[in-house]
Amino acid sequence: PATHQEHLGTPQSTGMDILQPKAVNNLQRQRKEQQDCDTSGHLTPSLDNQELTSVTFSLAHTLKGLRQEVNELKLQFTEFQRELTPAQQEKERDRCKEPDRTAQQKEITSLQEALTAAGHKEQLGKAIRQDLERELFQTKSLLRTAYVELNERDTRAKALEGHLNVARAEVQTLTQQFCNIKEELDMVQRELKQSYRLCMDSSKRHPAACHTASSANPRTPVHRYKGGGGGGKDLCLTLLNSRRENRINSDEP
Repeated sequence: PATHQEHLGTPQSTGMDILQPKAVNNLQRQRKEQQDCDTSGHLTPSLDNQELTSVTFSLAHTLKGLRQEVNELKLQFTEFQRELTPAQQEKERDRCKEPDRTAQQKEITSLQEALTAAGHKEQLGKAIRQDLERELFQTKSLLRTAYVELNERDTRAKALEGHLNVARAEVQTLTQQFCNIKEELDMVQRELKQSYRLCMDSSKRHPAACHTASSANPRTPVHRYKGGGGGGKDLCLTLLNSRRENRINSDEP
């Protein structure tokens, strides 16, 4: 009996821990009395019905509390699983997003390189624009200079055109005068020829008289015309002046 009691000591002590305090005290007292009886060799009566009922009720109440604790632990475990599941899902999503992050990083790097290239292009465009603006300013300056020179040339051309018109008028006047003089010369030549023919006819009819007249006046028109040279020109000018004087006298009232 002692060996059997020692073998059952640990489970009983474990069971005692979950009983109510009053039931625990009763059981401990009963066990101590049982041990004393075993030591002295006397047997003790077993537990009465009231004590058994109290122990049974205490065990039932403790079992109910244990069941409630188990249910609470189950609920806590379920809640923990619920909380753990989103975390695991988030972790899995992070693992799945890892390649996306790499792709995003590559895309960001590519965009940064494109932005840098765009900045270089913008600076190059600004430099080109400044060069074009400088060339445009120089071109405008050249155009203004050319416009001034063109106006000056236009003014000179107009002045030369005026001089040309004056020269043309003078040439036209001189041409008209030349035509008039030529007509007068033609008329004088015709008159001289006619006078010469008349003189020749007269000399044929009266040779002695014509020779005497020629010897007496060697500067007669017939002699000068016949001799030619500068004397003919003097005769023509004399006749022209004579005709002009006659014309002027005829025009006067």
